[in-house]
Amino acid sequence: MTADRLELLGRPPQVSAPRRVLGRLAGYARRDPIGAVAVAVMGAFILLAVAGPWITPDDPLSTNVNAILAAPGTHGHLFGTDQLGRDTLSRLLAGTRPTLVAAVGSLLVGAAVGMVIGIVAGYVGGRADEVLMRLMDVLLAFPGLILALAIAAALGPGVRTLIIALAIPSIPAFARVIRQESRVVSGRAFVESAVAIGATPRRVMWLHVFPNVVPILVIMCTTRLSFLILLESTLSYLGVGIRPPAPDWGTVIADGASHLVVSQWQATIGGAVVFVCVLAVNIAGDSVRDALDPRLRRQ
Repeated sequence: MTADRLELLGRPPQVSAPRRVLGRLAGYARRDPIGAVAVAVMGAFILLAVAGPWITPDDPLSTNVNAILAAPGTHGHLFGTDQLGRDTLSRLLAGTRPTLVAAVGSLLVGAAVGMVIGIVAGYVGGRADEVLMRLMDVLLAFPGLILALAIAAALGPGVRTLIIALAIPSIPAFARVIRQESRVVSGRAFVESAVAIGATPRRVMWLHVFPNVVPILVIMCTTRLSFLILLESTLSYLGVGIRPPAPDWGTVIADGASHLVVSQWQATIGGAVVFVCVLAVNIAGDSVRDALDPRLRRQ
Protein backbone atom coordinates (compact mmCIF):
# COMPACT_ATOMS: atom_id res chain seq x y z
CA MET A 1 0.00 0.00 0.00
CA THR A 2 1.45 3.37 -1.01
CA ALA A 3 2.07 6.32 1.29
CA ASP A 4 -0.77 8.30 -0.38
CA ARG A 5 -3.30 5.57 0.39
CA LEU A 6 -2.09 5.33 3.97
CA GLU A 7 -2.60 9.06 4.39
CA LEU A 8 -6.10 8.79 2.96
CA LEU A 9 -6.88 6.09 5.49
CA GLY A 10 -5.60 8.30 8.30
CA ARG A 11 -2.56 6.15 8.98
CA PRO A 12 0.85 7.87 8.72
CA PRO A 13 3.41 6.09 6.55
CA GLN A 14 6.07 4.10 8.38
CA VAL A 15 9.51 5.70 8.44
CA SER A 16 12.59 3.52 8.73
CA ALA A 17 14.91 3.91 11.71
CA PRO A 18 17.88 5.24 9.65
CA ARG A 19 15.66 7.90 8.09
CA ARG A 20 14.37 8.94 11.51
CA VAL A 21 17.94 9.27 12.80
CA LEU A 22 19.00 11.27 9.75
CA GLY A 23 15.94 13.48 10.12
CA ARG A 24 16.76 14.22 13.76
CA LEU A 25 20.38 14.99 12.88
CA ALA A 26 19.27 17.33 10.10
CA GLY A 27 16.88 19.07 12.48
CA TYR A 28 19.64 19.48 15.07
CA ALA A 29 22.00 20.90 12.42
CA ARG A 30 19.37 23.44 11.33
CA ARG A 31 18.67 24.53 14.92
CA ASP A 32 22.33 24.78 15.97
CA PRO A 33 24.68 24.78 12.95
CA ILE A 34 27.73 25.86 14.98
CA GLY A 35 27.14 23.10 17.49
CA ALA A 36 26.73 20.58 14.67
CA VAL A 37 30.08 21.64 13.20
CA ALA A 38 31.71 21.33 16.65
CA VAL A 39 30.29 17.83 17.09
CA ALA A 40 31.57 16.89 13.62
CA VAL A 41 35.05 18.18 14.51
CA MET A 42 34.97 16.15 17.73
CA GLY A 43 33.98 13.09 15.73
CA ALA A 44 36.91 13.70 13.39
CA PHE A 45 39.33 13.82 16.32
CA ILE A 46 37.86 10.59 17.69
CA LEU A 47 38.38 8.92 14.31
CA LEU A 48 41.96 10.18 14.27
CA ALA A 49 42.49 8.79 17.76
CA VAL A 50 41.30 5.38 16.55
CA ALA A 51 42.99 5.30 13.15
CA GLY A 52 45.85 7.76 13.68
CA PRO A 53 48.72 5.27 14.05
CA TRP A 54 47.69 3.51 10.81
CA ILE A 55 47.19 6.57 8.59
CA THR A 56 50.43 8.42 9.35
CA PRO A 57 52.35 9.26 6.16
CA ASP A 58 55.66 8.36 7.86
CA ASP A 59 56.89 6.53 10.92
CA PRO A 60 56.48 9.06 13.77
CA LEU A 61 59.68 7.76 15.40
CA SER A 62 61.80 7.64 12.25
CA THR A 63 64.52 10.30 12.07
CA ASN A 64 66.00 11.93 8.98
CA VAL A 65 69.22 13.92 9.37
CA ASN A 66 68.76 15.39 5.89
CA ALA A 67 65.44 17.05 6.80
CA ILE A 68 66.00 18.54 10.25
CA LEU A 69 63.60 21.40 11.11
CA ALA A 70 62.26 21.39 7.58
CA ALA A 71 59.58 23.95 6.75
CA PRO A 72 56.06 22.77 5.90
CA GLY A 73 55.81 21.37 2.38
CA THR A 74 59.53 20.71 1.94
CA HIS A 75 61.13 17.27 1.61
CA GLY A 76 57.66 15.73 1.28
CA HIS A 77 56.59 16.73 4.82
CA LEU A 78 53.27 18.59 4.83
CA PHE A 79 53.73 20.07 8.32
CA GLY A 80 57.52 20.04 8.32
CA THR A 81 59.82 18.13 10.68
CA ASP A 82 61.25 18.50 14.18
CA GLN A 83 64.82 18.78 15.45
CA LEU A 84 65.47 15.08 14.67
CA GLY A 85 63.86 15.11 11.23
CA ARG A 86 60.68 13.34 12.37
CA ASP A 87 57.53 14.13 10.43
CA THR A 88 55.34 16.56 12.44
CA LEU A 89 52.07 15.47 10.82
CA SER A 90 52.77 11.82 11.64
CA ARG A 91 53.61 12.67 15.24
CA LEU A 92 50.43 14.73 15.65
CA LEU A 93 48.27 11.95 14.17
CA ALA A 94 49.90 9.27 16.31
CA GLY A 95 49.75 11.53 19.38
CA THR A 96 46.00 12.06 19.14
CA ARG A 97 45.24 8.69 20.72
CA PRO A 98 47.30 9.01 23.94
CA THR A 99 46.14 12.59 24.42
CA LEU A 100 42.43 11.81 24.12
CA VAL A 101 42.70 8.47 25.94
CA ALA A 102 44.33 10.18 28.93
CA ALA A 103 41.80 13.03 28.93
CA VAL A 104 38.69 10.86 28.47
CA GLY A 105 39.96 8.15 30.85
CA SER A 106 40.65 10.66 33.61
CA LEU A 107 37.26 12.26 32.97
CA LEU A 108 35.45 8.95 33.43
CA VAL A 109 37.39 8.07 36.59
CA GLY A 110 36.97 11.52 38.12
CA ALA A 111 33.28 11.68 37.22
CA ALA A 112 32.55 8.19 38.61
CA VAL A 113 34.35 8.74 41.93
CA GLY A 114 33.03 12.28 42.32
CA MET A 115 29.49 11.15 41.54
CA VAL A 116 29.59 8.42 44.20
CA ILE A 117 30.99 10.82 46.81
CA GLY A 118 28.48 13.53 45.88
CA ILE A 119 25.43 11.24 46.00
CA VAL A 120 26.43 9.70 49.33
CA ALA A 121 27.24 13.07 50.89
CA GLY A 122 24.10 14.73 49.53
CA TYR A 123 21.64 11.99 50.45
CA VAL A 124 23.08 10.60 53.69
CA GLY A 125 24.22 13.95 55.09
CA GLY A 126 25.37 14.26 58.68
CA ARG A 127 28.84 13.09 59.63
CA ALA A 128 29.39 11.33 56.30
CA ASP A 129 28.70 14.58 54.46
CA GLU A 130 31.03 16.51 56.74
CA VAL A 131 33.94 14.07 56.40
CA LEU A 132 33.64 13.67 52.62
CA MET A 133 33.35 17.40 51.94
CA ARG A 134 36.33 18.21 54.14
CA LEU A 135 38.37 15.70 52.13
CA MET A 136 37.23 17.45 48.95
CA ASP A 137 38.23 20.80 50.47
CA VAL A 138 41.73 19.42 51.08
CA LEU A 139 42.03 18.51 47.39
CA LEU A 140 40.63 21.87 46.32
CA ALA A 141 43.26 23.62 48.43
CA PHE A 142 45.86 22.60 45.82
CA PRO A 143 45.78 24.20 42.35
CA GLY A 144 44.77 21.59 39.78
CA LEU A 145 47.94 21.92 37.71
CA ILE A 146 50.26 21.75 40.73
CA LEU A 147 48.48 18.70 42.14
CA ALA A 148 48.49 16.89 38.78
CA LEU A 149 52.14 17.80 38.23
CA ALA A 150 53.13 16.44 41.65
CA ILE A 151 51.25 13.16 41.13
CA ALA A 152 52.63 12.66 37.62
CA ALA A 153 56.19 13.41 38.75
CA ALA A 154 55.86 10.94 41.63
CA LEU A 155 54.42 8.09 39.55
CA GLY A 156 56.55 8.52 36.43
CA PRO A 157 55.54 9.13 32.80
CA GLY A 158 52.87 7.08 31.03
CA VAL A 159 49.22 7.10 30.02
CA ARG A 160 48.11 5.36 33.24
CA THR A 161 49.95 7.97 35.29
CA LEU A 162 48.29 10.75 33.32
CA ILE A 163 44.84 9.28 33.94
CA ILE A 164 45.46 9.15 37.70
CA ALA A 165 47.09 12.59 37.82
CA LEU A 166 44.26 14.21 35.86
CA ALA A 167 41.43 12.34 37.59
CA ILE A 168 42.27 13.25 41.19
CA PRO A 169 41.96 17.07 40.72
CA SER A 170 38.63 16.49 38.92
CA ILE A 171 36.98 14.57 41.76
CA PRO A 172 36.15 17.57 44.03
CA ALA A 173 34.51 19.51 41.18
CA PHE A 174 32.14 16.64 40.41
CA ALA A 175 31.55 15.75 44.07
CA ARG A 176 30.48 19.23 45.15
CA VAL A 177 28.08 19.82 42.26
CA ILE A 178 26.53 16.33 42.49
CA ARG A 179 26.19 16.70 46.27
CA GLN A 180 24.16 19.88 45.86
CA GLU A 181 21.98 18.32 43.17
CA SER A 182 21.47 15.20 45.31
CA ARG A 183 20.30 17.33 48.24
CA VAL A 184 17.70 18.96 45.99
CA VAL A 185 16.50 15.62 44.59
CA SER A 186 16.37 14.03 48.05
CA GLY A 187 13.75 16.51 49.15
CA ARG A 188 11.31 15.71 46.36
CA ALA A 189 8.08 13.84 46.85
CA PHE A 190 8.98 10.68 44.93
CA VAL A 191 12.10 10.16 47.07
CA GLU A 192 10.14 10.67 50.28
CA SER A 193 7.52 8.22 49.01
CA ALA A 194 10.18 5.61 48.32
CA VAL A 195 11.55 6.03 51.85
CA ALA A 196 8.03 5.82 53.31
CA ILE A 197 7.35 2.43 51.71
CA GLY A 198 10.58 1.00 53.16
CA ALA A 199 13.17 1.42 50.41
CA THR A 200 16.74 1.10 51.68
CA PRO A 201 19.10 4.09 51.38
CA ARG A 202 21.18 2.24 48.76
CA ARG A 203 18.10 1.57 46.66
CA VAL A 204 16.93 5.17 46.95
CA MET A 205 20.34 6.54 45.97
CA TRP A 206 20.85 4.40 42.88
CA LEU A 207 17.26 4.03 41.64
CA HIS A 208 15.87 7.47 42.46
CA VAL A 209 18.65 9.98 43.11
CA PHE A 210 21.21 8.81 40.55
CA PRO A 211 18.95 9.00 37.44
CA ASN A 212 18.00 12.57 38.34
CA VAL A 213 21.60 13.80 38.61
CA VAL A 214 22.70 12.28 35.29
CA PRO A 215 21.83 15.39 33.18
CA ILE A 216 23.99 17.70 35.29
CA LEU A 217 26.72 15.02 35.29
CA VAL A 218 26.71 14.91 31.48
CA ILE A 219 26.90 18.69 31.27
CA MET A 220 29.85 18.74 33.68
CA CYS A 221 31.64 16.04 31.67
CA THR A 222 31.37 18.00 28.44
CA THR A 223 32.64 21.18 30.04
CA ARG A 224 35.41 19.43 31.99
CA LEU A 225 36.83 17.52 29.01
CA SER A 226 38.33 20.60 27.37
CA PHE A 227 40.16 21.49 30.59
CA LEU A 228 41.56 17.96 30.86
CA ILE A 229 42.84 18.04 27.26
CA LEU A 230 44.68 21.28 28.03
CA LEU A 231 46.00 19.90 31.32
CA GLU A 232 47.22 16.68 29.68
CA SER A 233 49.05 18.65 26.98
CA THR A 234 50.56 20.87 29.67
CA LEU A 235 51.91 17.91 31.66
CA SER A 236 53.42 16.38 28.52
CA TYR A 237 54.87 19.76 27.59
CA LEU A 238 56.56 19.91 31.02
CA GLY A 239 58.00 16.42 30.54
CA VAL A 240 55.93 14.41 33.03
CA GLY A 241 53.34 13.03 30.62
CA ILE A 242 53.93 10.56 27.81
CA ARG A 243 57.35 8.91 27.91
CA PRO A 244 59.59 10.18 25.04
CA PRO A 245 60.10 9.48 22.19
CA ALA A 246 56.42 8.44 21.97
CA PRO A 247 54.42 11.20 20.25
CA ASP A 248 51.89 13.35 22.07
CA TRP A 249 50.43 16.79 21.44
CA GLY A 250 52.26 18.28 24.41
CA THR A 251 55.61 16.76 23.46
CA VAL A 252 55.25 17.98 19.86
CA ILE A 253 54.69 21.52 21.13
CA ALA A 254 57.59 21.20 23.58
CA ASP A 255 59.96 20.02 20.82
CA GLY A 256 58.92 22.96 18.66
CA ALA A 257 59.14 25.48 21.50
CA SER A 258 62.79 24.59 22.10
CA HIS A 259 63.62 25.67 18.53
CA LEU A 260 61.35 28.69 18.05
CA VAL A 261 64.22 30.90 16.89
CA VAL A 262 65.00 28.58 13.97
CA SER A 263 61.56 27.11 13.20
CA GLN A 264 58.21 28.35 14.46
CA TRP A 265 56.00 25.98 12.49
CA GLN A 266 56.04 22.91 14.71
CA ALA A 267 54.93 24.64 17.92
CA THR A 268 52.41 26.76 16.01
CA ILE A 269 50.79 23.80 14.27
CA GLY A 270 50.75 21.72 17.46
CA GLY A 271 49.18 24.58 19.39
CA ALA A 272 46.60 25.08 16.63
CA VAL A 273 45.57 21.41 16.87
CA VAL A 274 45.03 21.71 20.64
CA PHE A 275 43.17 24.99 20.13
CA VAL A 276 40.77 23.54 17.55
CA CYS A 277 40.07 20.44 19.65
CA VAL A 278 39.43 22.40 22.86
CA LEU A 279 37.26 24.95 21.03
CA ALA A 280 35.17 22.18 19.45
CA VAL A 281 34.70 20.47 22.82
CA ASN A 282 33.64 23.76 24.46
CA ILE A 283 31.10 24.59 21.75
CA ALA A 284 29.75 21.03 21.72
CA GLY A 285 29.48 21.19 25.52
CA ASP A 286 27.39 24.36 25.27
CA SER A 287 25.11 22.62 22.77
CA VAL A 288 24.68 19.63 25.08
CA ARG A 289 23.88 21.95 27.99
CA ASP A 290 21.28 23.78 25.92
CA ALA A 291 19.74 20.48 24.81
CA LEU A 292 19.50 19.05 28.34
CA ASP A 293 18.31 22.19 30.13
CA PRO A 294 14.54 22.55 29.58
CA ARG A 295 14.61 26.27 30.38
CA LEU A 296 17.14 26.92 27.61
CA ARG A 297 15.16 24.69 25.22
CA ARG A 298 12.05 26.84 25.75
CA GLN A 299 14.04 29.98 25.05
